[in-house]
Amino acid sequence: QQKLNGAYYVPNAYPVGDNRKRPSGRRSRIGFCCRCLCSTLLAIIFALGIAALVIWLVLRPKAPKYTVQDVRINALNVTAGSRSVDTDIVLGIRAENPNKRITIKYGGIHARVFFLGTQIGAGSIAPFTQPRRNVTVVSAPIRGSGVVV
Repeated sequence: QQKLNGAYYVPNAYPVGDNRKRPSGRRSRIGFCCRCLCSTLLAIIFALGIAALVIWLVLRPKAPKYTVQDVRINALNVTAGSRSVDTDIVLGIRAENPNKRITIKYGGIHARVFFLGTQIGAGSIAPFTQPRRNVTVVSAPIRGSGVVV
């Protein structure tokens, strides 16, 4: 300790510069590559988030609504001896697209009818396109043959 202008101080207690050696060579390159990779990934994630936000703000997507409008049973034949059922049912399905800017394309819908956990019929609806702000009613023929219940 030395006395300078009436105050005590310890020489070199607080170094002015950074006297540590910096890593050189391979370790510094790996660290640099890791920082670059992380920065790039964060930038990509940020850009994708901004793009998703813009798309959502422009389109304002709403979920379509589906209801079974009517059910028509054309045939329901029960064979008592074999406990089997033959069915011919037509479902009227109402699909509502509330979106202002989105058209929905259906690639085909498969429908099944169950009774007490047993499938008694199946059918499908052909692919169709539903325009924006539209209500479409489609028919789904459901048929089953020889289903044991």
